[in-house]
Amino acid sequence: MTHPARPSSRPVPRRLVLGGAGASLGLLFVAPAAQAAGPGSAAGAGAGLQVLPPGEETWVATGSATQARLPAVLGARLRTGTRHAAGTVVSVSWDRRLYEQTVPQLVGDDGRAVRVQVVGKPITDAAGQTTTRVKVTDALVAGTEYLLSLGARRTLLYPHDVVTAPLPITVVVGDGAAAGSRHALAAAGTASSDLWGACVGAGWQQVSWGRDFHSWTPSVVTVRATGPGAVPAGSVVEVRHDERLVGSATVEDLDGTVLTRSHRGAGGLLVVRWTLAAPLLAGHRVSYRVQARPSAPAGALPGLQAPTVSLRAAKASPGQRTTGLESLTRTDSAFDDATVATYGLAALAG
Repeated sequence: MTHPARPSSRPVPRRLVLGGAGASLGLLFVAPAAQAAGPGSAAGAGAGLQVLPPGEETWVATGSATQARLPAVLGARLRTGTRHAAGTVVSVSWDRRLYEQTVPQLVGDDGRAVRVQVVGKPITDAAGQTTTRVKVTDALVAGTEYLLSLGARRTLLYPHDVVTAPLPITVVVGDGAAAGSRHALAAAGTASSDLWGACVGAGWQQVSWGRDFHSWTPSVVTVRATGPGAVPAGSVVEVRHDERLVGSATVEDLDGTVLTRSHRGAGGLLVVRWTLAAPLLAGHRVSYRVQARPSAPAGALPGLQAPTVSLRAAKASPGQRTTGLESLTRTDSAFDDATVATYGLAALAG
């Protein structure tokens, strides 16, 4: 049973992005105009309240060589200058291709949660922008900063990871006539390196020992470039085994040339690692043979670590697409009584 490993969270360089389709993405905040109503007045609920970006940022591809940065959290920071009685209404609009809504939360910088409730149902317009209105049902303390969170960035996997002409997040504090003038805090954009992505595949060979036990080793590893750019030379391919199962391994080109040999890593793992010698163009693939020598185990191997195959960029690459197939593993090994009952040959035959 082969499973893609969960997409990893790569640290993303905090650099500005300018030009291209990404330049249109921004954070548009609608701040209420100053009002004569005093603190505690529902009509003046937005007065003396500053709206700021939520903080942490992430990146989205907007074309084959452009990206834009956007908030990692769907929401905003609300900084109070005066006290606000219960009843403040905040409307948040966003591109439904980029974010998904969860349960709204409002937390102060003192760690205190403030109660909020959704007003009505979310509304999505013809352009694909969804708007949700929430009401703050507790008072907001003067001189406090609150983080309003309505959701998070969607996990965008290839081939749906490019979002053209993304819509901005819009935040409106106040309701009806209480909402004031518009001003924008725009995100910057620039051309990045070409988008590229990769999928790894494997052909598996069974290793059996004792009467009922078995596991797997990858005998062939394939890397395929999804494009549009090439997988960079120097990208790292890695195979990991539990050293109780495999004692040594080598990797060869299909012509038999030995590329590398295994070494012992941390945590009882045997690791064999090599790099792509040249860029792998979009739509192309390259395959390698993995020659594994089993350790000849004699009995159960409790806690056997599943064999994995993975690929990663040599350096953090902001142009890398997340395919969800950068890593593979097999979980159907039978190495103790519990797994034999599930994946043993007798269990599978029954």
